[in-house]
Parts: sequence; C-alpha cells; structure tokens
Amino acid sequence: SSSDPQNTTMFEYPANVADHLLISEVQTKGSTSHNDEFIELYNPTGSDIDVTGWSLQYKSATGTTFAKYNLPSATVASHGFYLVARSEYTGSTSADATQGAFLMGASGGHVFLVNTNSTLGSCTQESIVDKIGWGTGNCAEGSAVTAHDWNETVARSPIGADTDVNAD
Repeated sequence: SSSDPQNTTMFEYPANVADHLLISEVQTKGSTSHNDEFIELYNPTGSDIDVTGWSLQYKSATGTTFAKYNLPSATVASHGFYLVARSEYTGSTSADATQGAFLMGASGGHVFLVNTNSTLGSCTQESIVDKIGWGTGNCAEGSAVTAHDWNETVARSPIGADTDVNAD
C-alpha cells in the first residue's frame, strides 16, 4: 500500500469561532489538592490581544460578591494560550501568571474574563468578555457545565468555539 499525501484529515474551525478572547479551560481541583487550580485563556482571533488592564473574577455558585485578580501587562498571541494558575498548580505546562486572589469551588462557581480592573457588581455587565459557570453555578452562559472530578477540567470544545451556552 502506498501513502496518499492528498488523503489527509484537515483541522476544521467550528462555524461559531469567537471574535474575542475566551476562557478555554478551568481546573478547580487537581491531582494533589483542591488548590491545584488553573484558568486557561485562548485567543481564536487573527490578531494579538493585549490584556493589560483586564481581570479574571470569581463568584461562588450562588454568591453575590466577586473576587478579582488583575492580569499583568501581557499579550495573548493570535491562536495562542495564556495560563493563569495558583502557586500549588502541578501541571506540566508552565503558568504565564500566578494568582492568589481566590480559590474556586469544585462543586460550583463562575469565572469571568473582564476587560477592566473594576470589580463586577453583577453577572451581566458589558465589561464581561467571557464567562463560565459549572456545577451549581447560577450565573452561567445558558446552562452551567457539569462540575468535574479530581484532576479533570472543564474545557471548551471545539477549541475557539463560543455558543454562549456553557453546557455545550
């Protein structure tokens, strides 16, 4: 049998590729502890995105207050990733930034990517670029995604897609 270089499987971008920075993956409890947490951002656009002055914010499943981590001066490359982790993170990929502003609840919660350093007052403010809710979270995009187990993550699939429904 001979190989046919034209008979290849090509990666297809989903029809609903986002035109903005996304929260692509969240881990609230890793292999070693509940503090083994990370938030991964992905830039599906054709341009680099400067996140200087932006923040990641966390709200518990049914809480009304937001904890905020101001992102450092950084740029997320076109089709690139940016990893924010706690100091207890044990993954093989090095974090781009380390946050200690909040711990995420494994059974439910929310992460918000916000294009300002102002603390949110609600789940619907225009400064929210993307958000994800899991488990018992009451403020997800559409319905919340199922909470994950130890050393598992909540991930957007396919990468770069944004349906505005977290359970998709």
